[in-house]
Amino acid sequence: MSRRFFKDDVARELDEARGYPRGMEGFEILLYGWRQKHKMKSKTIFNRDWMTYAEVESFGLYVGVDLRKVHDS
Repeated sequence: MSRRFFKDDVARELDEARGYPRGMEGFEILLYGWRQKHKMKSKTIFNRDWMTYAEVESFGLYVGVDLRKVHDS
């Protein structure tokens, strides 16, 4: 099984790295923009509470923060 990153943890790490809180609402807005940029048709990422390593890596590049160090449970 591939490594999973829980969205709550990714959002919290993003808030800490940027120095101001966005919360889950802001995180999901960024997530939507990331999907649009990469022309992703599937909405399954919104139906689960985790992201894959590849998704976190790509999303981190999109927002300008290395999010791969988030601990998974």
